[in-house]
Amino acid sequence: LLLIVLLMKTYFKGNKMKLEIKNLNVCDFASEETLCFQCTLYIDGQSRMIVSNRGHGGCDEYRPSKKSISNNELNQDLEKLETYCKSLPKIPAKLNDQDLELDVCLEGLVQDLIEDYEIKRLLKKDLKNKVCLVKDDKFYSLKEKPTARFIQIVRDTQEPEGFTVLNSLPFNEAFPIYKRTFS
Repeated sequence: LLLIVLLMKTYFKGNKMKLEIKNLNVCDFASEETLCFQCTLYIDGQSRMIVSNRGHGGCDEYRPSKKSISNNELNQDLEKLETYCKSLPKIPAKLNDQDLELDVCLEGLVQDLIEDYEIKRLLKKDLKNKVCLVKDDKFYSLKEKPTARFIQIVRDTQEPEGFTVLNSLPFNEAFPIYKRTFS
């Protein structure tokens, strides 16, 4: 059994799972102690499960996203996800000035995916409607139509001042810069 666990940890450390959520619905008015939501979790590009939380402080709930996925397969997916979470680096934290390292758990991972989903949605909206700049992890915007000509003018004037013009970057490069402004 120990050998199987070691082999699985080695497998997951070398093989990063691609996790993605789609079809996110958040119900803010029903969120009390936790976020009330429902989304579809994709594992390595395949729809595998519906994840939801009723927003009353309970744990996330998981059910197959398709009728063709059995409860046994769902449980296997959940076991793989838990093992994958254990293979991830610990999260640094502080409690009463004491440094701690927390394990990654599946619910925390889903919350991170939801946060990324929401931030990506906001970034897409911002890039479409304004020129977006970041300097020292602070977000600035110009409420001017982001035409190629105007973006270039902003780049020419603001990049020498240390600003990054997000509209001029590929989305996957702009996202982590934009996300840091939410910290």
